[in-house]
Amino acid sequence: PAAGNVFLVLAGLAQKVLQGACTLEHRPAVSVRLESLKAVLPGDDSVFFQVAGLEVGSDHGGASFDVRLGSLEMRTQTEVVVRLPDLRLSASSDMSAVSTLGPVALSIAVEHLIRLEKLRNAVYGWLKQCLGRLDLQAAGQLSGRWSVPEWSVKVSDGAGLLGGIEILLQGRAEGGATAGRVTMTGRVDQQPVLSECSFDWNDMHVRSSRVFFTLQSDQLRMMKVFAEGISSIVPSREVLGASPPRPRVEVDYIGLQVMCPQALHVFAYGEQLTFEGDCLRLQSAECQLHAGEEGAILRFEGAVKASMLEGGATLKQVLSQGSFTIRDVAADAVALKCPDVKLQLVCHEDRAWKPGAKVRFSGMLNKSFEGKRATLVEWLPRAGKWRVRLDGREDSFSASQDKLRLCALPWDIRLDISQPVELSASDYFTNRLHEHALVLADVFREASLLSTALRQRPLGLRIDKGDVVAVAGFVRESGLLPGGRVIAVGSTRQGNVDLSTCSLPTILLTSPAPPEVTCNWRTSAFELHSRRIGSAGGTALQSKVNFREDSRTDWGPGLLSDLLRDVQDSYTKALLLQSPQVLANLQGDFVEGATSALQAAASGVNLAMRQTKAEMRNRQSPVTSFDDLGRFPAEDIIRATQPLQRRPSGLQAAADVGNFFAKGLRNAQESLAAVGTAPGAGYPSAIAGGSQPFSSRLPAPPAENSAAALGSQAVSTGIQVAGDLSRLMGQAVQNAQSQGRQRGQQGSQRPHEPCKQQ
Repeated sequence: PAAGNVFLVLAGLAQKVLQGACTLEHRPAVSVRLESLKAVLPGDDSVFFQVAGLEVGSDHGGASFDVRLGSLEMRTQTEVVVRLPDLRLSASSDMSAVSTLGPVALSIAVEHLIRLEKLRNAVYGWLKQCLGRLDLQAAGQLSGRWSVPEWSVKVSDGAGLLGGIEILLQGRAEGGATAGRVTMTGRVDQQPVLSECSFDWNDMHVRSSRVFFTLQSDQLRMMKVFAEGISSIVPSREVLGASPPRPRVEVDYIGLQVMCPQALHVFAYGEQLTFEGDCLRLQSAECQLHAGEEGAILRFEGAVKASMLEGGATLKQVLSQGSFTIRDVAADAVALKCPDVKLQLVCHEDRAWKPGAKVRFSGMLNKSFEGKRATLVEWLPRAGKWRVRLDGREDSFSASQDKLRLCALPWDIRLDISQPVELSASDYFTNRLHEHALVLADVFREASLLSTALRQRPLGLRIDKGDVVAVAGFVRESGLLPGGRVIAVGSTRQGNVDLSTCSLPTILLTSPAPPEVTCNWRTSAFELHSRRIGSAGGTALQSKVNFREDSRTDWGPGLLSDLLRDVQDSYTKALLLQSPQVLANLQGDFVEGATSALQAAASGVNLAMRQTKAEMRNRQSPVTSFDDLGRFPAEDIIRATQPLQRRPSGLQAAADVGNFFAKGLRNAQESLAAVGTAPGAGYPSAIAGGSQPFSSRLPAPPAENSAAALGSQAVSTGIQVAGDLSRLMGQAVQNAQSQGRQRGQQGSQRPHEPCKQQ
């Protein structure tokens, strides 16, 4: 009877077409054997399930039965997508105990899995109907124990579309109907990435004491693409219906170690991590950056709460409050301390869904609409849909909100800092931290790259100097949007690749189009106590900067990078007005302080130009300009809606540093003139050999409308100012020493006053 019930369950899974051969053998050990079974999706035979070599047998007493499966496959006519081979299990006749015999190995071909996106709703709908016809009352019998001593899931990229990735999860599992434990490890391309960890569950609660990942930086993008491939087959909400309640997940400790280029090791971990529904909570987090014996430790102590919008693809809000510190590992000292900071990021998506809002289509089964932009016209309450009008067209039609994405998400940002921020760092630590930040930026940039398969011509692309200006056809349907930039063609990242003649198929790696936002923000007033550590370990320069409260409403829509620059501008202005008076506020030895100011300015220019160099390197593209959109109808083409950025922000940063230092020198000149220097005389004229007043030779501020002028004048400013100060300090020391000798001073005495006079 048990064997017969198993066979009837298998037969019930087929809805329309059931093809195969079956034999019932009446022997002392009752057996049911299926040579083959094929279950085809209703109305679509391109994907089907195939069972081969299934045998169910019972022993003489009927106390237990065994099941042996030759293979279970989900496949197309030519390709195997999912395969479960050689499965054996043993169960008691009353199903109170079930155990697998031998390993359970599931393999998935990810390159074929992604192609099933068009059929995902059909597959899930079919399985849902099959389960609805089964007698689930028998599930009450499954109250006994079950065990899987050895299991594995292997996800491979046999076609090399994702870099030939192979992900392997393996472990063991055991439990009952309402509780259990699974233990697993993970490997990527034969390298360990997930240390052994265990998850215990009981009803709606999942808990683990420790989860730790170790990755190479180039594996991050592979993992991202893998996650995207899995999410591409998740069915829509129409098929799933009401979402079942999600279990509460608690992890006491979760860590990640990433091996980055330039011998940089990144170690990040969080404590008391909780997932509940679409909400994440974290008690504390730490990120360590190590390069040999040097490094920095960034730590946040407090509470963090983040929640996702429905569907789990976009942040809804982030609320955090606590203390933030940065520690210099080599100096064993705190470089930055912010005792109390409160940050609120809230996405008011519900307010943005109104007539006139700009949207784009996403996740469409009819790919002719994928990626296209439209305008919301009105809400249709009876249909539960929006009436929309496509850009460039006068007619309108209805569309489900699930298939629409806002072009610009509305955000409210609030930053409150109640206590003074203390900054105490050396130039060396600042430079090293900046270098680490550039390396991490490259790592995250690589992880965010999008891969698009180019299989046949015409491609549907317009590329201008590496920028994706417009898309159409299959490229648009695959999700590539204009506004991004081509980083690689296949494995080629340098040179000149002509897409009109290169061999196909190939992979196009592109940076995504920068996100658009609208925003209201407010930042509280706070103080910055800055102390620059000199080479000898003492305080070289110090200042106190008072930042005023800043706010703005209805910013945008615009690029996120423009928003960050606008927010930064107000703080840059405060620094320019209050902090640059370094020469006028020197303490102690004038020569030592002025030399320290020179080093700080040179360090700032160096940081800005290093960032500019990195951004210009990132702007490199191996593809020549290309356009084959003439073979596509106009309604199929999506074009970039905003002018693409041509000027790296580092050029502006370099210009800011140059102006910053130049303004500081002017302030210092005015301050020194007020205490005894003739107002009309410049510094060099007071020194032997000086001729032209220093102030008359300061470069004018860079022009805002010229990227080349920004970079050129910024560098000229830094070089000229550094040269002037160097000559000034050298001549001041020589003159002071000469005056000291004339006065009979000994070499051990420091020429304080003569230096200050000079």
